[in-house]
Amino acid sequence: MKKLLTTIAIVATLSLNGCATTGWLQSTYDKYLKQAFGDYIRSLEGTGALDKIPALIVAARQKWLPPGKQWDLLVSDLIIKYVKANPKNNAELNHLLEQLALDLQK
Repeated sequence: MKKLLTTIAIVATLSLNGCATTGWLQSTYDKYLKQAFGDYIRSLEGTGALDKIPALIVAARQKWLPPGKQWDLLVSDLIIKYVKANPKNNAELNHLLEQLALDLQK
């Protein structure tokens, strides 16, 4: 799916180079990447891997998101929020992961 979205974005960017539409296309692409990443974070609910969540988020960033400082900052912000909240049990973990996923949709 990532390859398809990347291909579509590259083709559209090249064909619309210099147009105002390119900015709209990039922001739409970024929005969908954030939403997909939020869905991944939701998928971690119920895993019970309290100590592995930051590593799983970093691994997903490397696998799913394109290179770029904005994506590094997004992931580091999510991990900082996770560490500050420091869930004590699976219910707290699930609540926190849901909040992080919702933050991505804003």
